[in-house]
Amino acid sequence: MRRRSTAFEDAPRDASVHFCLARRTGRAVATLSCERPAARVGGEGARPQAFDHGRRPFTISGPTDVPNFEFESDTAHAARYVVHTSGRDIAVTMPSPATSPDGVVMSIDMVARGLAQLPPESLARVTEVRVSDHTNSVDPGWRVAYHWPPEVRSFMTCGARGVIDIYLSSPAQPLTQESVDGSMIHETGHAVSNGLWGDLPQPPRAVEPGPETGWGRWSTAMREDGFVPSGYARSDLPEDFAESLRYFMLVRGTPEEAEMRARYPHRCGILDSVLAAHH
Repeated sequence: MRRRSTAFEDAPRDASVHFCLARRTGRAVATLSCERPAARVGGEGARPQAFDHGRRPFTISGPTDVPNFEFESDTAHAARYVVHTSGRDIAVTMPSPATSPDGVVMSIDMVARGLAQLPPESLARVTEVRVSDHTNSVDPGWRVAYHWPPEVRSFMTCGARGVIDIYLSSPAQPLTQESVDGSMIHETGHAVSNGLWGDLPQPPRAVEPGPETGWGRWSTAMREDGFVPSGYARSDLPEDFAESLRYFMLVRGTPEEAEMRARYPHRCGILDSVLAAHH
């Protein structure tokens, strides 16, 4: 089984893109927190979010009862919804109720809003969403391989099959629509890059710079841009791609887009071609 990369807030974002976060959200969002998240419920009526400018209309059908659903980490009674957005019908299966042992609450509306703001290339690769009230079963192995602190756990993953897994038992920032949106763009970014360029050996996942492959072109773009979009992007090439896509979508169509393009012209050029395929 291939490794599915994980989105979590691991360190303050580098100054090279912190301008995007500060101006779009008015605060620094990405710092590692070892505290248990407070219970937050997503839904209509929430304050305007950083990714709202890219959110498209959606509707929700359901729920239907699923007595024994096999989540990534356990089997449990669940409720299944279908989110309809941009011509896609995506099944979302959640515990009933979707509340973790730590009191973290996630609504179907929060998941649907996250799907509705994905770039078309990412949305096209999503096959289903599973929300679990347990931790990710592969966290112990990743903790060793990637030198995570003991208290860090994955919040969301997406593999080559396009299945988004969300883990509510995760000590991170309080659960907000903004964190769901950003993580969903990051994680589905892995499905996009894997679909276009294939997976890489890991860890570490790296290639020599060069024009002969997609990952080679991305590696060259990283070197020529000089900056990194975040501390987590330093992990390897796929994480740099996913973080770059996340921040690109954060500022796309806003006044800050020009500033990001000036700082990351080579990465943005590749992202333009990737995203143009579904426009």
